[in-house]
Amino acid sequence: MVNTATKLDTVFEVIGNAMASTMPAGTLVIAEKLRRNHWHKIQNRVVVVAVGKRLVAGRVKQNDLREQGVFLLYSDSHTTADPFLLPIASIRGLWLVEEFLERKQIR
Repeated sequence: MVNTATKLDTVFEVIGNAMASTMPAGTLVIAEKLRRNHWHKIQNRVVVVAVGKRLVAGRVKQNDLREQGVFLLYSDSHTTADPFLLPIASIRGLWLVEEFLERKQIR
């Protein structure tokens, strides 16, 4: 059973193609905001991260928060090979993507 009194879900719209094979531009995702003390448990999951004044989506394949204080975020797009290094000090918030919703085109 989920305690909805403490769970905070947010809907984000994907802009850009860095995660195109999983989340094409325009995809809506539902994500749960995680407390900082749970960040070290994330492995091979898609996340949305608040860094500075922007939001970044990526897949956590390598979680080195405990050892080195960094996340390595990977793109699911085949066009972007290099991981995005995120030091924990630069992260203002982190959401774990739970569900992908397709966005219908308005004609």
